[in-house]
Amino acid sequence: MAMDVIGGKQINKMKDRDGCKMTDSYLSQKLGEGFDWIPRVYKYTSGYIHFSERQLFDPISEINNKERTVNFVINDKDYYFPEFSWVELISCATNCLLIIKYFLGKYRQSKDLVTNKPMKD
Repeated sequence: MAMDVIGGKQINKMKDRDGCKMTDSYLSQKLGEGFDWIPRVYKYTSGYIHFSERQLFDPISEINNKERTVNFVINDKDYYFPEFSWVELISCATNCLLIIKYFLGKYRQSKDLVTNKPMKD
């Protein structure tokens, strides 16, 4: 798998040992088995990564059905999300990177055992 990724193959086109395609959604569910917060974060934030209705609906500040108008707010202030939520977002991203680091370390350990190489830090 490592060689495929380095070679440019997309992970979402690969299958895991159970024969399941490793899509973002599937991987978030699998990681959720060990990190219960990941599926919830994925469900809420994936719409910002993949073009979705979130980009259209979140900037709406007012809908007037009588006049059939919609007002959008696009500026440097965020009225929709509290500041702590942006800090939480960075924390989630950091934790995801630490999870990847953990699994890469385990992968390296398994390869070192197979090749009888001493582990390096």
